[in-house]
Amino acid sequence: MKKALSLLVGENQNIRFVIMILIPPVFFSLFILLTYTINLSTILSAILAFDIFAGLLSNLQEKTHLAWGGISKSKHIAFVVAHLTVYPLLVVLFNVSIPLMILMLVMLLTKTVAFAIGNKLL
Repeated sequence: MKKALSLLVGENQNIRFVIMILIPPVFFSLFILLTYTINLSTILSAILAFDIFAGLLSNLQEKTHLAWGGISKSKHIAFVVAHLTVYPLLVVLFNVSIPLMILMLVMLLTKTVAFAIGNKLL
């Protein structure tokens, strides 16, 4: 469990920093839920937006890359492939707004590129 958590937020991460990383994605998800009509697509979009935004912030820091350092390259590649195939499909599938969809796809691409560069895949 501790290893999985370190892959998400970074190796030996300070709890205050984790909270700071999670605050913007929480507000972004709340924005989605309060702006659009509540239905299954809106709820799933908000969850996906939280995951993408939190992952983007996490992948921009060195401690996350250090945590991924001990993981095999095949798992790195699986992460990138899933984030460039499955995630965009889900973003489009749960689309509640074209501008929101574009924003989420840009954040997803940025998150994946930050992961790839930080883990020396590019």
